[in-house]
Amino acid sequence: MRLLLCALLALPGPAAAAVKVSAPVSVPALAQLAPLLGAALAAPALSVPSPLSASAAALPTVLPASLDAARARVLLARAAALPALAQARPADAKAQARPADAPAPTKALEAVNSVLKQVTPERLSAMSDDELNSVGGLILDAMSGAAPRADAGAVRVLAEAAEARLRPLAGRPALERSLYKPGNDRHEEEIEVTGLPEGARFSKTDGGTVFRHYTTAEGLESIRGGGGLWNGFVAYVQRSSGLWRKTFKGLDGVFLTKPGVAGDRVGVPARDFPHYVDVRLPAGLPLIELEEGRIFLVPLPARTRGWIAELYQRWAGGGGASPAYEKTVADLDSQGGPGPALALPVEVVASGQAR
Repeated sequence: MRLLLCALLALPGPAAAAVKVSAPVSVPALAQLAPLLGAALAAPALSVPSPLSASAAALPTVLPASLDAARARVLLARAAALPALAQARPADAKAQARPADAPAPTKALEAVNSVLKQVTPERLSAMSDDELNSVGGLILDAMSGAAPRADAGAVRVLAEAAEARLRPLAGRPALERSLYKPGNDRHEEEIEVTGLPEGARFSKTDGGTVFRHYTTAEGLESIRGGGGLWNGFVAYVQRSSGLWRKTFKGLDGVFLTKPGVAGDRVGVPARDFPHYVDVRLPAGLPLIELEEGRIFLVPLPARTRGWIAELYQRWAGGGGASPAYEKTVADLDSQGGPGPALALPVEVVASGQAR
């Protein structure tokens, strides 16, 4: 793996132009990313064990999805083409991105591939500068470990990429695969579904319709404070209690219902999510109605729980995984690596205690 990793990271990328001193102006996120990505892609190697070391058997046999360099190379090439890159400098030293400030190569590539998890390099290449700058801001947040900014433009770009992936499934029969068939025990059958539920409808948000989102006390405080609605950890699920549970692979994002629909009717137990917030969404976002009048989805990549992301990162760095979690990290890698934390900005209309 080390040889493959070194070859990928050592490939020459487009060089960032020298920054000239001029009047302070705002630097686009894409230009701020340029030296960080340039430093990452120029790294001679990552800190992984030698293939000849005793721990080499623990290394993944292929390049981890989170360290793929393809998207980073697209961003760097587009940044090098920005006219402002050779003229602008940040308004203050804190904002200035210098190679000396660059995160570890792994951190930089992980941030790019997490935020852009469902965006192909080809789609990324076709984006406008404005779109790249909006998602670039989220990548900078991820690199620094900051909470994601609630950016409607960035969320729209990522939601449209998710929608483009899902639309071809409309009207096709869903494919089901049984992951667990119970014997004489009382467990439900676990079924993985690829496709959309029957009757799913695609549309766009109109900016005026009011939706309801069930949350915790902490979540309600964050939403009221402008933190937006965060993408969820789990995909859309259908369940027949005691018989089966169907998880729809790839149907992730921000789940909503309508005012008046109780949480327990849409799989949200009041004991775990005792509060609700009624909101209006920015206009023009992709929206999928999964169950008529009851369950709506703004499609986005799923967020990965912190402890699972840490297990994956240890595995990707050559540390291996315990037998109990080998399948977990392998499955996550097959899905493109850890997913990002995203915040969808909303207008709060009302909130209260769930009943």
